[in-house]
Amino acid sequence: MSETTKMYEQPDLRIEHSQQLMEDFELNNDKEFFSDPTNRINFLRSLEFQDFFDVAKHVNDRVRGYDPRQRVTHGEPGGALPMLKTPAGFEEKQLALGKGFEIIKNFLQSAPENENSLRAAGMATEALIVWVHPFADGNGRTSRFLGKFIEDGTTDTTALVQETADKNNRMRWYGENTRVDDVTDLNNPGILLEDDEREEIHKRQAELPITDGIAYSVQRLLQDESLQEKVLAEAQRNLDTRQKSLDRKAA
Repeated sequence: MSETTKMYEQPDLRIEHSQQLMEDFELNNDKEFFSDPTNRINFLRSLEFQDFFDVAKHVNDRVRGYDPRQRVTHGEPGGALPMLKTPAGFEEKQLALGKGFEIIKNFLQSAPENENSLRAAGMATEALIVWVHPFADGNGRTSRFLGKFIEDGTTDTTALVQETADKNNRMRWYGENTRVDDVTDLNNPGILLEDDEREEIHKRQAELPITDGIAYSVQRLLQDESLQEKVLAEAQRNLDTRQKSLDRKAA
């Protein structure tokens, strides 16, 4: 049984691993501190890229059931999405993560210390992890933990655990509509294109390296409140649809 299959077949284990993060970062003890938007923004402003990556790596190890101190996943090449192009290889992924993080940090340096700024930063961080896919597994859980923590802090630790463990509680999709670069994966055999279409896409991809495309996309998501609202509205529709389906099954 693969690691991913094992985790999806044991939802209680996913909850347990997400709860462990509360203890690792002492979030239950610091609930009042991290519930304050100003404290969260100042904390994020203080981070350097290596600090951010270390936190993300710790989260990823933990949600996958590893002890972060054992460095089991050290040196992994990262993962990929089937329909949304991601950087290839560790170095390109690190470059994309670094560029994206600096944009988020620069945004927070001058942003008002309020929940709107944190919402933008949380969504951008979540999207950045998804788009880069720096880990071999657990990118979704890692992105949800970081995004939810930045947005809402420790105002509701139960929700933080639940949304980290189960994507059905945080149904956000940062797809092609939120990427400013061309994200078509030309190596995907399921994508049918004419030769001239494929040539044009190759040309656009060559003009805008994926690391820059992700950086521009992060910047756009931070600054475009209407885009943030679209992402949230789509997530709410997905949640409503799922709830209706559950209600029908229960009837």
